[in-house]
Amino acid sequence: MHANAKDKAISGSNITAIYHPLQFGAWGQIQNFVSAAVRGDAGASPAKTGVFEMAGGAKVFFTSNVRTLTSAINNLIVCKPWLILGRAAKAKIEMERTELRLRVICSGNYGVKVQSSLCGIRHLVQSV
Repeated sequence: MHANAKDKAISGSNITAIYHPLQFGAWGQIQNFVSAAVRGDAGASPAKTGVFEMAGGAKVFFTSNVRTLTSAINNLIVCKPWLILGRAAKAKIEMERTELRLRVICSGNYGVKVQSSLCGIRHLVQSV
């Protein structure tokens, strides 16, 4: 990604790694990602393990919203200019009074557009 996204992929500030929870165990086996000394945790002992908040210059989080196929998990590594998220300027609010209740419904329109495929990488791994 650094080669393609160039100045948009700045380590530590805008790179995000999105992985499926099934990959948590595999990440735990990578010594540099779980070692407090390598992560640069101030005051932490080098033996502290199991924390992935930052790994390899990317903010890491695990979510089951990652797409899975029969033979692979589609993890993503992206930087901020990868997509654009837009929403309507104002949400629509509707109120309905019935007896002693007040029902409030709020709805809004959102849209997502991939801005640059050079700013994202799909990391396929074998399903566990």
